[in-house]
Amino acid sequence: MKKLLLILVSIFSVEAFSQVIIEKDNCLIVDDSVKICKVSSLLINKPYQFEFISIETIEKKKFNLKKLVNVAEIAGMGGTALGGITKDANIILSSAKVLNTTNQVQSVIWTADRIKELNASENAKKIVGKEFVISKWEKSNVEENIFLLYGKIDNRDYKINFNAGIGLNEIIIKK
Repeated sequence: MKKLLLILVSIFSVEAFSQVIIEKDNCLIVDDSVKICKVSSLLINKPYQFEFISIETIEKKKFNLKKLVNVAEIAGMGGTALGGITKDANIILSSAKVLNTTNQVQSVIWTADRIKELNASENAKKIVGKEFVISKWEKSNVEENIFLLYGKIDNRDYKINFNAGIGLNEIIIKK
């Protein structure tokens, strides 16, 4: 379910969240106003669900049959699952845009007590309120203008789907 939601958010994030991301001079420019370069940092906000959808740790490369099966299941669902819920997803994501804007007005100071109260996994709670330092990025989907950011949080390697992270309010761009 997490992967399906990530795929849907990635596909519709540019339209629903109206974010325009341009790669220029080794920086990403978001909506012609915010510039993010390598070694810039983002703030990790609370997870959208119990676990983060757009943020994942980068583990050492090893073969994982369970992940292969999950990818095969999603691929097997293919266009029927996505096509059947596309209209609903647009409505949900448009509503999320309004909620995201409201949430950004809120204070992003994460105290230990506030983090403890979150309805989130222990792994998610460990990185809430921390800085993600960008080391590199790549364009995951050229047609949809989706970027994957790579970097570190507390000396651990992470990968963030930038578009989904902004859309789900799991990351906050420091201005």
